[in-house]
Amino acid sequence: MTVSIQQAVAQAVVDRARRLFGSSPAPVPPAGEPLESAAESTAGLGQRTAGLSGDLIDAHNDFVSTQTRDLSHAGRTDTRLESYLGTAATVVRRHSG
Repeated sequence: MTVSIQQAVAQAVVDRARRLFGSSPAPVPPAGEPLESAAESTAGLGQRTAGLSGDLIDAHNDFVSTQTRDLSHAGRTDTRLESYLGTAATVVRRHSG
């Protein structure tokens, strides 16, 4: 491939890129204070998120403890009810025979 053909191919690629993305580069955001402000906001957000996740874990633990207690109580209630019904059924069978 000659230099002129390679040049034409390269120019075609550049022209296509300009059509796709535009010919002027995107403006560069200013450095310094805005970036420092963004960094501080990001750090603060990280700290708040960590605090909130700790609160969420605490709330979840409270929820699990409450549900465990309630389910355990319900299990004992069901066992007690089954015992009472069994006793009642035995009494009915003895007296109806």
